[in-house]
Amino acid sequence: MSAGLLRPHRFLVLLGLLTASLLPLPVSAQNEQAEKAEAEEAARLIKQLAAATYDEREAASKKLLDLGEPAYQAVRDAANSHPDPDVRLRCILLVKKMYNKLY
Repeated sequence: MSAGLLRPHRFLVLLGLLTASLLPLPVSAQNEQAEKAEAEEAARLIKQLAAATYDEREAASKKLLDLGEPAYQAVRDAANSHPDPDVRLRCILLVKKMYNKLY
């Protein structure tokens, strides 16, 4: 085969590789936005663990447990360092439940 016949083929292969390499960018950007939203939700729910009413605290606990892995590290951090001892205790209990559910 002559070199002239291979050039269009090479161009198409390179074009396909270039196109394929650009496709994951929007998906990863969406993943980053979703992870940020989940982290913000976890932080909001951890604050709600200090709510005045028992029902609000229980609802936050349930939502954090339902959120699962995206909230796990934030709950672990709060279990170790939150200034409110009641929130720390709730987070310690949540970490155990989350760990058992996830792993």
